[in-house]
Amino acid sequence: MVNINLKFQKKDLWLLSAIVVFLVGVGFVVAYGGNDPAVMGHSYQELQKCGANLILKTNPSGQWECVAESGGGSFVPSTYNGEESVTFPNGLIIKSGQVTLSRTVDYALIFASAFPHGIISIVFSRSVASPDQNWSWTVKSRTKTGATFWTSSDSGTYDWIAIGY
Repeated sequence: MVNINLKFQKKDLWLLSAIVVFLVGVGFVVAYGGNDPAVMGHSYQELQKCGANLILKTNPSGQWECVAESGGGSFVPSTYNGEESVTFPNGLIIKSGQVTLSRTVDYALIFASAFPHGIISIVFSRSVASPDQNWSWTVKSRTKTGATFWTSSDSGTYDWIAIGY
């Protein structure tokens, strides 16, 4: 049988404590000391996801933002301020709004800005309708610059969403 006897004195514990504090300090310096994510142990892609075909980069003012992988501009969803049109990095454009129509009248909706290439779809619906109301509408025409609707309902407010590119 083997007997191991270890005798620690106060000076040995101080040395061991100093080594542990030093190693922990070096670990913090390596983990947090610098602006290079690879040195800190994590890349920024691990910490925040932007979505398909977007990467996270810093802008000139030092703030993080999601930008298209091709470098063709940026899209930060938090910048939407209620305007009629939103353009996504892949070129898809969504326009929306409200109109007030009178009974059995053609209404020409003109977009604030035309779709550059074309319109894919436009959806039109009554904003507030009671269950007993009987109403119908028709999209008579649609172009890059707008659409014409006809409604058989009473006067009212209608929502519309147009998708194009």
